[in-house]
Amino acid sequence: MRTSNARRLAASLILLAASAACHENKKFDPTAGLPDCGTDAPFTVAPLADASIRGLNPLGNLNPPGHTFPTDHMYLYLAITGTTGVADIAPITVPGDGRIVSLTASQHLSASPVFTDWGLVFMPCKQLQINFGHVATLSSAIMAALGGNIPDSNCQTYSTGGQEFKNCYEQTKIDLHAGDPLGTAGGNPGQLALDMGAFDSRITPLVWADPTLTRQSPDGFDDFHVVCPVDYFAAGPKAALEARIGSFDGSTPRTVPPICGTVDQDVVGTAQGRWFVPGTTSLSPEDPHLALVHDNVDPTFGTFSAGTTTSAFNGTFHFTPATTGNVNLDFNLVTPAAGMVCYDVTVGSGGAGGTPAGSVLVQMSSPTDLKIGRVASPCGTGPWTFTAGAKSFVR
Repeated sequence: MRTSNARRLAASLILLAASAACHENKKFDPTAGLPDCGTDAPFTVAPLADASIRGLNPLGNLNPPGHTFPTDHMYLYLAITGTTGVADIAPITVPGDGRIVSLTASQHLSASPVFTDWGLVFMPCKQLQINFGHVATLSSAIMAALGGNIPDSNCQTYSTGGQEFKNCYEQTKIDLHAGDPLGTAGGNPGQLALDMGAFDSRITPLVWADPTLTRQSPDGFDDFHVVCPVDYFAAGPKAALEARIGSFDGSTPRTVPPICGTVDQDVVGTAQGRWFVPGTTSLSPEDPHLALVHDNVDPTFGTFSAGTTTSAFNGTFHFTPATTGNVNLDFNLVTPAAGMVCYDVTVGSGGAGGTPAGSVLVQMSSPTDLKIGRVASPCGTGPWTFTAGAKSFVR
């Protein structure tokens, strides 16, 4: 969803602000007194009532340019009544006993009128975080703990996805219990879903083709420790949430394991995964980059997720992967030895249901160098040649 395009960049800014805050007040530890995580599910209550959820989009969603790479969070798409296109206001419930350890207030400066939504980090125990984004309002108890004010310190102004934002961050120690009101989602223009993501510092780190361009934090709450938040709910609410995982409107369930989706699709030495503009030194913003991955609802389809660098080729483009040959070859089979590979792509809905959009050429000159270009005509039988608009990416 476009309004969540800021989340990855905001996460990086939050890490920087947190570091600054830590240096300013080394005695303040928002996790002090939290227990170590055990084996029992810490969350016993779904954050939204089932009737408020249209669909629960899996990990790995793509929405370039702001979300050129697979997302590290899920989307609880909200019910919409009437024809205004504005999501219904839905109460959010605290999923388990724990603590809000940080809050961000995000002002949407490009909106008219300007509005603020919230992101928060909730910890039931020391090794686990669950994050909520696009919270429209906070409960009266949480606002009271903030002194009734929107934070106006540790602020950063930035742009991503063609929109301007001001994010302000504050560390907190707000203890809450399962079933308490957390706030509301919906009601703001373009805010069609509640974001939900999680990090578990105990898991075996995920593998990325370029770890130097992957967010890493000493506490383990980073891109190496992304997990499915649904897995941390007790049996009843977990089953109810899993039953909703699929397309944003609930019409297409995800049936390929893992049902929650994946964020780490890099396959070292192949074309599959994240690719960066040469000279990149930071993961954020994602706008200029490229991802060659699989669809997060139906991963049997391949997807090109192209940001702003390839002006004649931006957005998402889909195809049905092949396991042999040089047409529609699955990304995880494309290596420098494969030579040039051509893809007949569609736009719109994934796979065969989309509108034909010509073809895309891909070639790897080394395990860390890839060139890509778009052609107006279908692949045919070749041979193929890059046009002047072809671009190079690295990792």
